Amino acid sequence: MNIILVLRSEITCAVILILLLGYNMIYGCKSEKIFLRICLFALAHVIFDGITVFTVNNQELVGNTVNNIMHILMYLSAILFDCEIFCYILKNFVSKAKLRKYLNLTRLPVFIYIIAMPFLKIQYFDGNGTKYSTGSCVLAGFALIALYTVFGTILLIINIRKVDKSVIIGLLPCNIFVIICMCIQLAVVEFLFTGAAVTIITMGLFFAIENPAAHYMKRAYIDIDTGIKNKNCYNEDMKRLNEKFFAAEKNNGSFICAVCDINGLKTVNDNFGHIAGDELIRAAADVLSKNLKSAYNVYRIGGDEFVAVFIGHNKDKVEKEIADVRNGCGKYTYLKHPLSIAIGTAEANDDKFEGVLDVVSLADKRMYDDKVRIKQADPAISVR
Repeated sequence: MNIILVLRSEITCAVILILLLGYNMIYGCKSEKIFLRICLFALAHVIFDGITVFTVNNQELVGNTVNNIMHILMYLSAILFDCEIFCYILKNFVSKAKLRKYLNLTRLPVFIYIIAMPFLKIQYFDGNGTKYSTGSCVLAGFALIALYTVFGTILLIINIRKVDKSVIIGLLPCNIFVIICMCIQLAVVEFLFTGAAVTIITMGLFFAIENPAAHYMKRAYIDIDTGIKNKNCYNEDMKRLNEKFFAAEKNNGSFICAVCDINGLKTVNDNFGHIAGDELIRAAADVLSKNLKSAYNVYRIGGDEFVAVFIGHNKDKVEKEIADVRNGCGKYTYLKHPLSIAIGTAEANDDKFEGVLDVVSLADKRMYDDKVRIKQADPAISVR
């Protein structure tokens, strides 16, 4: 009974991780293997953390060899856990083509540590209320964890504006938490909080990034064909932006809307089939998302119609990016029909507008005016 009381925190953490692991395997994203490994290494560390609490305080019963092996497995699972956290960070900044190479380089220090482990020492000392381990094996493992954590934190801070907010919210606090725990561990060697720490971090990652409910909610706002925001997201954002810009105090900041429509989609569908039409739609989404860099969001709201929203930017900047879209259309030479997009813009800087949809309506009218201009400039282009 006494051992259960001593290990109650480790048992609780293990139960939490098992439930989390099972829930993720059943309902989570099946393609995300890194997070699965994070869960497994966290669970392994909690288990060996609990075992070493017993073995280090009962060496005369279990023997020094068993105690050393259990400690090695505890250190190794902690290092592998932090290594996978760093891999998890890395995959957000490296292209898929280069990811495997970088992941292999990231895991190389762990393999070197495993090879060196038999030659490194583990020593045990009586601390305040419990025995604790130290020695070159422990210090080398501690340094490796510090290396992964510090570099991961730097990578997140440098790229804080370049990735999805959920990634920063999920990963940056976790890394900072690890650094705090490491500092406390250095100051109080008997702290031994690693099992609880990896559990807290894994839970934080799950609820901030990997939560299946959040994943499916996010999917509900993505257009499957193009990967950009869909009409559901557009409708929700328009409601919120309408309150911001047309509530009690009108025109609270700069709001610009661009309505974009693909020229020639019907012609492509009629002459080449809907597969070719889908390629045209994906190309349009690609050129818009790549060139409208300052847009708050780009939405596909219909078969061939897109809307881009700009907040806090002047019209000159928006017009330059729209010019980049027009220039960029010529790069899609593989299409059955030249990519051409009619674009109309409107700005919420006039009291005649009663809501965001009025701005969109004016931009839509100007988009049709742009279709006429395009047709006049090049009669060979179909605008239908």
